[in-house]
Amino acid sequence: QPEWFPAEQPPLAEVGHVRRALSDMVKEGHTGCLLYITTHGRKDGSIWFGRQWVSPDEVRSMLDEACGENPAIVVISACYSGAFIPALHAPQRYVLTAARADRQSFLCGAENYPHFDACFLGSLPGARDFLVLAQAVQACVASREREAHIAPPSEPQVSIGDVIAPLLRQAAFEH
Repeated sequence: QPEWFPAEQPPLAEVGHVRRALSDMVKEGHTGCLLYITTHGRKDGSIWFGRQWVSPDEVRSMLDEACGENPAIVVISACYSGAFIPALHAPQRYVLTAARADRQSFLCGAENYPHFDACFLGSLPGARDFLVLAQAVQACVASREREAHIAPPSEPQVSIGDVIAPLLRQAAFEH
């Protein structure tokens, strides 16, 4: 129905818009942040975000400001996204990236989901929590890349802080 779709396009997911949305959620009483970014990445570790290239430090600043000490789950699907691990690592954060800092993520720009996104979405129904999900995604990506004879493999990375780890075990997914 046409009335369901406004004539205006939604704003691009620019850093300022995302920062405000995360901040608003925390102010409204939500106890944590979830940020899933799927985009393009460069060898210098920056990602395309809205209309600009954004560094891992800029994303860290956004999360620090918007989420503070609240638990945060951050998933970054982009080539060279492992560069975000050192910048985003914190006791209250879970960070899962599509590739090592020096590796590409594969199938980007194709009509299908990149291997990482397809594995994340495909593994979600069978995972009991984010800890198991990270392992399942890593195994799935490795399998898909082996089948496609991709070398070197992307090797998705994960960083799980000491504060968020027990919370993730307690907050099992409901299926």
